[in-house]
Amino acid sequence: MLNGSIAHRLLILAIVAANFPAGAQVIVSPKSTTPRSTPTKPASDSTLLVLCDLACDWKLDGEAKGHIDADNSAKTPVTLGQHVVAVVTADGADQEKVYPEVRTAGQTVVDIELKPIRAARLEKERKAAALATPVVAPVEKPATVVPPSEPPPKPAIDPIDAAKAQAASFNRQGNQSFRQLRYAESKPFFEKACDGGNMEGCKNLGMLYKGGMGIPKDPVQARMLFERACNAGTFEACSYQADLLFAGSGIPQDLTQARFLYQKACDGGYQDGCWRLGDIYRYGSGINADFAQARVFYQTACDGGNMGACDSLGVLYMNGLGVPRDDGKVRFLYEKACEGGSMSACDRIGALYEVGRILPQDFTQASNFYKKACDGDDMEGCNNLGQMLVVGKGIARNKSWAKILFDKACNGGLQAACVNRKSLP
Repeated sequence: MLNGSIAHRLLILAIVAANFPAGAQVIVSPKSTTPRSTPTKPASDSTLLVLCDLACDWKLDGEAKGHIDADNSAKTPVTLGQHVVAVVTADGADQEKVYPEVRTAGQTVVDIELKPIRAARLEKERKAAALATPVVAPVEKPATVVPPSEPPPKPAIDPIDAAKAQAASFNRQGNQSFRQLRYAESKPFFEKACDGGNMEGCKNLGMLYKGGMGIPKDPVQARMLFERACNAGTFEACSYQADLLFAGSGIPQDLTQARFLYQKACDGGYQDGCWRLGDIYRYGSGINADFAQARVFYQTACDGGNMGACDSLGVLYMNGLGVPRDDGKVRFLYEKACEGGSMSACDRIGALYEVGRILPQDFTQASNFYKKACDGDDMEGCNNLGQMLVVGKGIARNKSWAKILFDKACNGGLQAACVNRKSLP
């Protein structure tokens, strides 16, 4: 099963699957290893979702696109046709190049697995080191004669180690089914893994129950599984348990316990926990608001690679909440977050260009960033781009397209977009 932020990665695949149009693609490396023609046909509604199982830097068609955390993803608009996706691990030791072909509108998923490449390299290095080690002649000792009828004894197998290995194997099989979007088939594997003491299996089974993926939603069962994994030191599960308690959906809300669990996840190095803890202090959820404390947790998560936290930290500097206003930090944080995959940050950059604050007023740039945010399923970005299309600000007037965007944002839960859609005939 995936390590680190795998559940986040699993949720990405689940959300993508739920919204895939017919014919949409999921590509897992190594596939399409031979480049063909350069894509030329425009497709404004086609996007590429790239996932890496190790932290990596990636390029699309030779253009650097940024950094992807381990078991995380990045999304970018693409044209129809074949593309070149190149990734390299943060230490530069392992790399992979695939050539996905985008054949339809919607999203094409490229799931790049660097772990097998790293494992093969390390094994090759180990063998090379062994061959390079000088052989020292052993000291002659009298040979022990073993009767032909008595075979040499086999090493004893530790039953505990064998059970752990089997549980880990079940977890990997469950993950394999999940990656192929066969959620119901992954459930029995995760159950066997969890029953065998594999806490990743417990956490992943909890995600199935939490999201209703292949099985009915059951927040009570999900909480029990997250709690078991959290108590055993799987800090990602602590954060997911806190999510359930914070929302109070299907179980009693407990903001105090949620805050404790987010803190535990954050202390354990899970950056989403730090980000959520920052939100609690920013909005005063169950405690008095404390912007200075929110900044501390946002900064920790941002430094740890959480782009949503970088976006939130930018908001504090934009409005002088707990920190002095700092236009330079606002621009740096929004651009870092947008490039790293936070679509809400892309929407905020669009707003800066539209009003001419911090960035020079540029309606065309504003439209471009709103479109990037909308393509990444940020509903504010869709609504803002729709308003630009209605009046032809920085982009050709197109009310038909605006209606489509308002409908998308409205269906995504943004009430302002529903109002804007009703205003159009």
